[in-house]
Amino acid sequence: MSTNSAIEWTEATWNPTTGCDRTSPGCDHCLAPDTPVLMADMSWKPIGKVEVGDEVVSFTESPALGQNRVYELATVLKTWTVEKEAVELTVGSRVVVASTDHKFLAAHRPYWREAASLSLSQRLVEIGMPTWVTNTESVSYLDGYVAGAFGGDGTFRIAGSGKNGTLQSYGRVAVLASDRAILDRVARWFVARGFEPPRIQPFDGAGGGFVADTVARQQMLKIETRRQACLAELRAAFIEREEREVNRLRQMDAQPIPAVENAHVPGLRNEARLQIERHKPRTFGDAQRLAGVTAADLAALLIHQSRSDHVHQ
Repeated sequence: MSTNSAIEWTEATWNPTTGCDRTSPGCDHCLAPDTPVLMADMSWKPIGKVEVGDEVVSFTESPALGQNRVYELATVLKTWTVEKEAVELTVGSRVVVASTDHKFLAAHRPYWREAASLSLSQRLVEIGMPTWVTNTESVSYLDGYVAGAFGGDGTFRIAGSGKNGTLQSYGRVAVLASDRAILDRVARWFVARGFEPPRIQPFDGAGGGFVADTVARQQMLKIETRRQACLAELRAAFIEREEREVNRLRQMDAQPIPAVENAHVPGLRNEARLQIERHKPRTFGDAQRLAGVTAADLAALLIHQSRSDHVHQ
């Protein structure tokens, strides 16, 4: 497909040592026409509909010594159709139809293996399968973002609340100057909601507007509003976020938990693994009530469950 990709239909040939090159008779490693390909805009397109000139997500095929594989953009140079002997592979919850000589990147080492030589439970390197591209400038996205920003790095006070009784309601987010991009996005929320965005200003907090650093103190910045209409919208965003979290937890409560025995679950702490192996909870709801199992552990289990990389041939 491109000069730097091992993905199908490239104007190149497969070499088990160097990958595809332009000096041999041409790669014939194929996938079924409905197999999704990740495009440069992070959308998915069936491989049978990909055209010359399209940009796709690729990765470093043959890294140099000490170099890591990274995602890269690649341009489709040529496409064609061929009929070949094929195999059907079940990868997690998905089915992939590929020619017997199609190369898959095995997770161990890693190295390339032909589809016909894959074995049960062979772990592969894969990209997830998002079903849509998130619009990070939409009002609904910005509502969730600003609720998280004020809840995580901010302060939200209602008049009369707090230990000393706040005199006036306000909402404020304060971050390091190096994280100004957070405040820029919060400012875009005000615009999306039809308000004049507050100015981003230096923050003079308890530390004099600076936080300690190993080398030097770092300046802090803030964005703050005291307008009642803005605060009402912020409260609505908070409430919606909390309702979504409650609904998510309710759904998780009855969701079966994946087995962790002899399974590699990135991000799952040893303490949580031991608790789960000992008590054997049936659902995520059971697991979250165990001492020593945190929200981060549950998130790791969810990711492991949704992105299983085991292959059953």
